[in-house]
Amino acid sequence: MLSSMAIHAKVISVPHDRYEWPDPSALNDRDESGSVVVLPISEKETQMGLMEWFKNMASGKPAAERDDSVAAGNPAAAQVSASGGLADNPEEGIIAGLDFKSAIDAHMKWKVRLEKCISDNNQEGLKVDVVSRDDQCPLGKWLHGPGGQRFGNLREFQEMKMEHARFHLCAGDVLACCLAGDKEGASEKLRSGDYTRTSERVKLHLARLYVQVSEKG
Repeated sequence: MLSSMAIHAKVISVPHDRYEWPDPSALNDRDESGSVVVLPISEKETQMGLMEWFKNMASGKPAAERDDSVAAGNPAAAQVSASGGLADNPEEGIIAGLDFKSAIDAHMKWKVRLEKCISDNNQEGLKVDVVSRDDQCPLGKWLHGPGGQRFGNLREFQEMKMEHARFHLCAGDVLACCLAGDKEGASEKLRSGDYTRTSERVKLHLARLYVQVSEKG
């Protein structure tokens, strides 16, 4: 009976922790205990998974988090990307020195940082004049640096750069409201209105830019 069987699985380390389960009847190394071998997916399938993630985001569909999310919301990791120090590797989402997935994660982290600012009276020490600028965060430095040099002539890049600037003005407005003592107003601005719209547009344009430039090769 199934309930009394001991099932064991041998797992092979594969890229990105993604697996495909083979047809059990096709396994030649199944032992007496019923061990199952998990086979690695191909590099092409790995690339397709990342591209699908970006295409879903570019189309406005919710994109499920991937297990191999790079530096989720880690500004320090994004800093390396924005400096142009990473070699192009479209299969891993890296183009013109920017890890696009990490950049999206870091951008999304702004909401967490601002929420924390509201709850702990800005222990991080964020400054309105800095947060309001679009060339101080890792993504902004990339937009005004290597990204602009390589893709500045593309309309998608120009629209993303414009939305990114608007986003930082909205983020600065939330911070200013918080520092003025209006925490309720700051929370309301953070949950809705221009902040939310511009934040979503930055992610949308960033995903669309990745799809556009990576498909061109």
